[in-house]
Amino acid sequence: MQVSESIAQNIPASDSQKHSERFTRKRVRFPLQIIIGFLITLLLSSISLSISWYNFEKNKAITLSATQALFNRIERQTAERIQGIYSPAAMLVSITAELEQAQNTEAAQHQNLFHAFIAALRGNPYLASIYIGYADGKHYLVRTIRDGKDEWSNANLPVNTAFMVQYGAQRGDDQQEISYVYFDSNLKPVGRQEGVDSNYDPRQRSWYQTAINSANLIQTAPYIFFTTRDVGITLARRLPQASGVVAVDLRLNEISTELSSHLITHSTEVVVFNSEGTVIAYSDVEQVSRHAGEGDHESLITAHLSDLHNPVLHQLLKTLASDSQDRRLNISTGTQEWIGTLSPLPLQSGETAYLEILSPHDELLAPLEKIRAESVQISLALLSISILIGWWISRRISLPIHLLAQEAREIRKLKLDTPIDVHSHINEIHTLSETMSVMKASIQQFIEIGKALSTEKNMDHLLEKILLEAQQVCNADAGSICLLNDDEGKLEFSIFRNDKTNEFYGGSTANFPPFQPIFLSNKKVKGRITVTESVVRSGKTLALEGLSVIEDSSEIRQRFERKDYQCITMLALPLINQRSEIIGVLELINARQPTTDELIGFSPAVISFVEALSSSAAIALDNRRLLKEQKDLLDAVVQMLAGAIDAKSHYTSGHCQRVPILAHELAIEATLSTAAPFRDFTLSEEQWYELYLASWLHDCGKVTTPEYVVDKATKLETIYNRIHKIRLRFELLWRDAEINYLKALSEGDNSKQVLQERLNTQTKKIREDYAFVAECNIGEERMAAEKISRLNEIATQTWRRNLDDRLGISPKELSRKVSIQGAQPTLPTNEPLLANKTEHIIPHRNKLGPFADNPYGFQMDAPKYAFNLGELYNLSTEHGTLTKEERFKINEHIVQTIIMLKQLPFPKALRHVPDWAGSHHEKLDGSGYPRHRFADSISIPERIMTIADIFEALTASDRPYKKSKSVSTALKIMAQMSKENKICPHLYELFLTSGAYSRYADEYLLPEQIDKVDIAALLS
Repeated sequence: MQVSESIAQNIPASDSQKHSERFTRKRVRFPLQIIIGFLITLLLSSISLSISWYNFEKNKAITLSATQALFNRIERQTAERIQGIYSPAAMLVSITAELEQAQNTEAAQHQNLFHAFIAALRGNPYLASIYIGYADGKHYLVRTIRDGKDEWSNANLPVNTAFMVQYGAQRGDDQQEISYVYFDSNLKPVGRQEGVDSNYDPRQRSWYQTAINSANLIQTAPYIFFTTRDVGITLARRLPQASGVVAVDLRLNEISTELSSHLITHSTEVVVFNSEGTVIAYSDVEQVSRHAGEGDHESLITAHLSDLHNPVLHQLLKTLASDSQDRRLNISTGTQEWIGTLSPLPLQSGETAYLEILSPHDELLAPLEKIRAESVQISLALLSISILIGWWISRRISLPIHLLAQEAREIRKLKLDTPIDVHSHINEIHTLSETMSVMKASIQQFIEIGKALSTEKNMDHLLEKILLEAQQVCNADAGSICLLNDDEGKLEFSIFRNDKTNEFYGGSTANFPPFQPIFLSNKKVKGRITVTESVVRSGKTLALEGLSVIEDSSEIRQRFERKDYQCITMLALPLINQRSEIIGVLELINARQPTTDELIGFSPAVISFVEALSSSAAIALDNRRLLKEQKDLLDAVVQMLAGAIDAKSHYTSGHCQRVPILAHELAIEATLSTAAPFRDFTLSEEQWYELYLASWLHDCGKVTTPEYVVDKATKLETIYNRIHKIRLRFELLWRDAEINYLKALSEGDNSKQVLQERLNTQTKKIREDYAFVAECNIGEERMAAEKISRLNEIATQTWRRNLDDRLGISPKELSRKVSIQGAQPTLPTNEPLLANKTEHIIPHRNKLGPFADNPYGFQMDAPKYAFNLGELYNLSTEHGTLTKEERFKINEHIVQTIIMLKQLPFPKALRHVPDWAGSHHEKLDGSGYPRHRFADSISIPERIMTIADIFEALTASDRPYKKSKSVSTALKIMAQMSKENKICPHLYELFLTSGAYSRYADEYLLPEQIDKVDIAALLS
């Protein structure tokens, strides 16, 4: 302890802690299936996520690139479309101006212009009207009518009106007088209206004033047409010599409508605006114009970018004002990201408009997000399927390894009863499975062999198992086992087997091998020794091939070669016990290939296995031999003890030897009986041996019973028969009577005749009293009350003691006398003829009684004293010769039997011996002893012991103190005990009906005891 503490003190705390942590830390281990499944899941998930992320990013880039390309295409198409609208209109204005200059008359001009204007209106749906305003206030206008109705007048137009021609001339009151001519689509007049007053004066219009002052084509800002309420612009150019202005109205609503067809997403914004932010066209047509003013001053005006509902459009002018050359837009409104383009649209008039296309980032990528979501779902589905397949594959891969690991754990626990049935297409796992299967089978076989060898108790059967197992391991044809005898001078054949010639000796058969023993001489015979003897001498395994040419193998061939059978190969192994002593030789002949039955040699692997088997077999044989020797020794000791008990007293001679015979006979009948009480009764081999020992040792406690008590034939008998003491006292009375007669005769007090008669009377009484006392001492008759009264009367007589009774006795007896009697009375003294003296009382060794320490549950009523040797007390015994103290002492032998046997270390298999041996005086009604047990606690073997003990005691013919009883008398007594439920009625009936009593009587009782038995009467 001190050394350990000093060493611990020298270890640094940190090192000690690390050392402790290293041993206490538990490593986390996972099953192979989990690891493989996790790796497959991780790999597939990583690949799937990487592919999904890569595809999304690539698709995102492709989508944004395609969107940009789409933006560019829309810009290009829109620019081309606007140019396609503006250019023809501008060209029309220029051509009209030239035509107007070339015409001579106003009517000719209008006629030519009408057809040109109709053609232009039909060819360009964006044209609302074409007109000429003259410097003198006149004007000429051709307008297209949509859907047969125009919004410029409240009057209803004629049906099928497609075109309207308007003529106007200035009157003096600053009013115009306008005429209208309506044409259908075929230019047939469908109506006319003349002299309509109007305050319309083209010269007051902004487009006229701007154009008249400019030599070039002018374009107005978008505005609301007065007549149609459409949003549009006007292109105008002055006539030569500033005689007027040619103008066309272009409806921008159509451009807005066309822009709405270019919406890439639901929320895409497409707008055309000028540098001032005025909306020229917008994908939401309704927002191009807005109401301004209130009440009568309310009017429609073109919308500004700031008037549009979408806040992202409010930032376009800031973008336009920036110096950045990149017109790609990325605008954030705080809640949404927008991407798009802003590109200029040069107009024919030289002004610049701007086309803006914006789409929400999330809506642009919505299909991609949807595709990504679908891809993710598909990927997850495929991933799930792949994971399931991966886990299934991992299970398929790991399951055999898991099963092999379980098998390894089972092997470690030595659970080898089931074969390994693990299959795999993986070569290494398959090889491992086969190897473990062979290993498990080998271990199982070896354990089974060891178990069979260790559990087999019969020596002959054990030898047979050893030989059979050895043959099976080697697949050998034949074999034999020879053992050294006790003096180790010769090898004796114990078992021989040849499956090819069907010869089998020893083992479970009753045929002893018919071979002469092999004597182990100190010298070689003619320089040679046999193969078997050489194995014994060398102590080494010998494997031979080609026995037919080996000269020393002739003795082997003589034993095995029968009916043309030949010995080719042989394996001989010494059987060596734990003390390294050779106890025999195991021989095996002709090993064969299991599948082809071809003769082969004994392989090293087989030899190694058989050597291990032979070692276990030798130990088993040696242990079995030692156990047999120990059992034989125990049996001999038990029988010696029983014989000593019987020899101790000739009154009980042979009892301990005959009770086992009766008990065994009755137990056999009980196990064979099919009656209800015994249907399930059986005895194992250990229990048979328990019954054997219990029956032999059932009276072993009698070694403690004093011999004079066991042999007490008379009431006054102790170590000797004290009747002689009493007789001497009567002799003294006789002598005193004669002395008194002689004295009286010499003194002449009376006549001789009188004195003689008195003497005769006295001597007669002395003779009669002594005869009576002697008769009482025999104890054959019951002591009646009058007899006891007469004994007490006789006891009142006295005799004269003159000598000291303390002389010549042992110190122990002297000390007891002194302690009881005190001082020696004055001599001579008169003493009663029959005395119950205090010194006759012998107390128990233990002041608390014989059962002061009672762990066994004894319930016998012990007398107050161990012995009472009082003469009058013993002579007054009512029945027999034993006092209650002596009877208790005799009955106490069963107590001593239990105590003695309980102190012996019986093995578990023999644990019932003390109880079975110590219960043969118990009765089913609880009146027995020493523990007053009742029927429910008394087993069948104990009941068998009771019947065997009673019947043997009743019929014993070697009891000097009583006459032997006949069979019928003994059975009648037992019948009464059966009726009184003292002995088992079922066993008593079986004892009678099976004839067990008769077989015992025929062999062990005197002929005169065997009489006729009426079984029916006894059972009734």
